[in-house]
Amino acid sequence: MPTQNVMAAYSFDMQFTFVWAGWEGSVHDTRIFLEAIDNPRVKFPKPPEGSNMCVCVCVCVCDN
Repeated sequence: MPTQNVMAAYSFDMQFTFVWAGWEGSVHDTRIFLEAIDNPRVKFPKPPEGSNMCVCVCVCVCDN
């Protein structure tokens, strides 16, 4: 059965700020997260430099 991984980041008031679908098949959540924060083409929202803000991230697997 094919699966697809979806990564979503949301604010503390439960507003989605980032959604990235892709990564078919089996892949570890850490690999998806690191690719999102390291790849500038993905445009993952990051807190301003020097701030103590944090981002909530959820990675889930969806069965087709």
